[in-house]
Amino acid sequence: MKRQKLKKRKVNMNQHSAPRVKSKEISAGQKKREKAQRQFQQKQAGKGGTNTAQRPARPVNGMDARQRAAQRRAIEMQQLLQDIPQAQEKNKKRMRDQARAENSRRHKKRRRRNRSLYYILILFFVLITGITLSVTVFFNIKTMTVTGGGDYTAEELARIGNVAAGDNLFRLNLSRMEEDILKQSIDIDEISIKRSLPETLRFEVTPASPALAVYFEKQYYILSSGGRLIAVSESPEGYEELIIVTGIDLSKQKIGSFVNSSEDYQEANDLLESLSAHELGSVNGISMKNGVEIKVNIGNRICLQIGSAIGLEDKLLLARQLLAEEISESETGVLDVSESGKAYFRPMNEEELVKELPKGKTGSTEDSDSPEAEPKE
Repeated sequence: MKRQKLKKRKVNMNQHSAPRVKSKEISAGQKKREKAQRQFQQKQAGKGGTNTAQRPARPVNGMDARQRAAQRRAIEMQQLLQDIPQAQEKNKKRMRDQARAENSRRHKKRRRRNRSLYYILILFFVLITGITLSVTVFFNIKTMTVTGGGDYTAEELARIGNVAAGDNLFRLNLSRMEEDILKQSIDIDEISIKRSLPETLRFEVTPASPALAVYFEKQYYILSSGGRLIAVSESPEGYEELIIVTGIDLSKQKIGSFVNSSEDYQEANDLLESLSAHELGSVNGISMKNGVEIKVNIGNRICLQIGSAIGLEDKLLLARQLLAEEISESETGVLDVSESGKAYFRPMNEEELVKELPKGKTGSTEDSDSPEAEPKE
């Protein structure tokens, strides 16, 4: 019995050891095959001129990465292709919305333009209707008035201006009417014609009152305050209270004309205004020989020699100071301020003063230099 068990065990050991030998044989054969394969590869590499053994082996899973990338691209492309119709639909919708908004804006602009044109047409027709009624039916003259003085009545001025009751106020040429009235009425210095709605025409008149007498070549030219020549006389009778100015040639002026364009008259007028502003006393007359030898008759007792009009204000201030502080009211003579900043006073009696004083107004007193006498040249 023991012998049989031993045999069986040996047999079993042999059975287990046999596969081990076989595996060794298989591994040895595999090594031979690999070695042969390497030698073959080396030979092939030697023939081709390249060393394939040194080339890195391509990773096995590299192909899988490319495949996955391609699959991703395919998926993305498929998704993009699926999104294209939606994007096109959204784009079409957006374009439709933009077109509707643009059409709406155009329609609104057109409506506003049409509405503005409609209002303009209505306003135009209203204005045309109003103007037509204003110059035909409404605003016709019913009353006329005169203000400012003078001897003219409203009817007389209307007749001179060629206007009558019933005429339309807006169809009158007021400037032409004023010119016509001034030309035909020499005793008016200024006239202003105004409309007083709805039916009144107003005449505002400034009469031409005598204000100055210009003595030249034995003639007295009577001027108004507005510079209008209203009369020419050989004597100052009736104009005794007027200041007399000598040295201005008005022989070529016609009665009714304005002499404001004369430089000599403008200079005399400016001098009178300055004398009045400085209050030197009663100015009776002025002599303006050649415009550079200006003399002023102050109260028929002082002959103020000014010389030229250069520095006139300073000369008059100096004369005013001397008359107020240095020269008494009873003294008579010549006060010379012709030199700038200097003054000289020469006392004179009445006989000597007559030869120096410019021709002046007499008023209610007698003048030593009568108006009929010629001024000293």
